[in-house]
Formats: sequence, structure tokens, C-alpha cells
Amino acid sequence: MLASEEILTAFNEILDIRQAYGWNRTEIFGFMHHVVENWHLYDLQADEQQPLRAILQEIKMLCPPDGASFAEPGLEPFQSTKRGINPMWNPRSPTEGSKFCLKTFVHKGIPYSGIFDLLGLFLSSISRAPNRATTRNFYLPILAMYAKWAAELNEPGPKMFNCTWIKEGPGKGTFFLGASLAGYLGGRGSNQTGTWAEVVKGARWALINDPVVQMSGFSMYDSPAFRLTGARKWFGSCAEVYPLVNLLQNGSNPSAIHGIALRDRGVKPEKYEDRQSGEVWRWTRNLCDNCAALVNMWGGVPENFDRLADITGAPL
Repeated sequence: MLASEEILTAFNEILDIRQAYGWNRTEIFGFMHHVVENWHLYDLQADEQQPLRAILQEIKMLCPPDGASFAEPGLEPFQSTKRGINPMWNPRSPTEGSKFCLKTFVHKGIPYSGIFDLLGLFLSSISRAPNRATTRNFYLPILAMYAKWAAELNEPGPKMFNCTWIKEGPGKGTFFLGASLAGYLGGRGSNQTGTWAEVVKGARWALINDPVVQMSGFSMYDSPAFRLTGARKWFGSCAEVYPLVNLLQNGSNPSAIHGIALRDRGVKPEKYEDRQSGEVWRWTRNLCDNCAALVNMWGGVPENFDRLADITGAPL
């Protein structure tokens, strides 16, 4: 029998990541409800229960097929992004504005609008990683689980996912899960939405467009990737955005920030594949040009996001 990777149990030694990777929607929501109602078992404080309850409710509101915000009458096409009707919308001039206004849920001063970002926030808010956590035994497995859960809640989903964590020093074991921008839809004919896509992308750009980034001269369109390669890759749409905003942007331990990214194709198998030859490791990714530049601007070390940094010793 081939040896398998040791995967640590998450969230105060309660969640079996390998098993949870294959959960269906009912099991996923069952776990999240268990966290909210039994917060003390997860080493959470009493004042953390209500924020988690709110995040869970927001996820359910944006969840198809009948979440209150997903399928709100008059907001067709239905989608997993919080929105309202733009009172200035003129369907006869769809290129001059957006059908929708973006609405947000705010947690610790940071706005969230999409189901996938809220799912990452919920999982990142439960507890720190175990003391022995590494990429191989915790961060990559829980990242894959998050990506698998995202696909279970709504498809099509994000193409990329990221886990960023504090490896040592103050805040050691704090981690954050994020996904590339997804869950919003344009439309045609009677469901056309005008410049809605630009509105959603602009909100993500606003998350990172702080004074440091402004001094660089970059914009959402004039991104590091565009300057380096000519690629039309909008700045701010990557999976790393929420993790970096939460852990690096105003953090006190920038050199200790590490991370890894994963394509959605890595979680197509029904079971978690922990071998170097498996789909998970195959579809891990390094930082793109945009994110490498952002990490640099905020004082981090792009090399800390090397996808193969911890692969040595993993089963072949």
C-alpha cells in the first residue's frame, strides 16, 4: 500500500480535512452551523459567535438556487454577488452604466460582496493552524478543501484559490483563504447588465489601491502584468487579494508571510490527492506578476510564495 501524507486535523483538532474535502452542500452547511452554535469547542471567544453567524447567513443569502440575495426578484440574471438596482440604469443605453449597484457586507472594516470570498472569510476566522502546520500537512490541504467547497456551493466558480499564512513570529499560524473574482454575471437581451463587470472588478481594485500602490503609478488597467508582458490582466482580481489585504497590507511581520495558490483543476478528483504526481500539486501556482508586485510594494517576500518550497518529502 502506498504511503499517504499526514494531514493535520483543523480547527482545534475537530475537522478531518481529508474527509471534509468530499463533503456535499448539506454537510458543508452542517459544519458551519456547528461552528456557530458550538463556538466554545473551536476555542473561539463568545464575542466571535455573532460575526461568524452573520457571515454564515450572508453565504446562505448568496447561495443558489434560492438564496434571498442570489435570486432576488428584479435582479436578473441571478448570481452570487450582493447587488441592488442602479436607479440611473437605462437599458436602452447599456454601455453607459451598470444595471446594478454593488452592495457589501463589512467585516473588520473590509467589504465583501461575493459568496466565495465570504466562504474564505468564514474558514479563516475559526482558529489558527496547528503548531506543526506546513504547506504539505495543512495549508495546501485546507486550500484544496476550500476550493472543493466553493465548487459545491456554486458553479462556475473561481479559477484560482490562495492560502496565505504567517509562518513564524507574532501571529504564527494565522492564515487566510481567498479566491479569484467570480460569482458575478453579465447578461444579454432583456437581462443585459451594462458595465456591471467593471463595477465588480473596480471594487476589488479599490481594496488594494492604498497610498503605497498609488505611489507606484499602477491602475486597475495599467497593471504590473500589462507593463511586463502586455497581458490584459486587471489588477485586483486575483485570489491573493483578500489574504494579502488581511495579513500583509498593514501587518507587522511582512517577511513571515508565506502562501501558495491552486488552480480549480487541482480539485477535480473526488478525493484529495496528496502525492507529488497527483492533481493538487500539479496545479499549484506561484504568484502572478500582479501579485508579486503587490507583495513587494507591501513589504513582503515574493519568494515565500514558491509553490514547490515544501514539496520535498511528499509521497511521489
